Amino acid sequence: MAQLNAAPRLREQLLQPEKNSTDARLKQLIRSRPSNIDFEKIQAVSRIPAQECTCCQAGKGPWNICVIFQPDPKASPATKCAK
Repeated sequence: MAQLNAAPRLREQLLQPEKNSTDARLKQLIRSRPSNIDFEKIQAVSRIPAQECTCCQAGKGPWNICVIFQPDPKASPATKCAK
């Protein structure tokens, strides 16, 4: 978690257009579980992979882009998206 909080912000978190960010229910859902809050942060600080994961290709999840959090650039990248 410390690495996540220390990571520089790379972008704004963007929700899928059909899941409008002004929707209070969606915001409540995202913030209802600690892991969802982490995913919200990960969206702002993570790299965009060369190819979207299958979940993102199917349009699942609330986020507009597929991202992978890799705290140490020298380490093997994570293979799971934060969507």
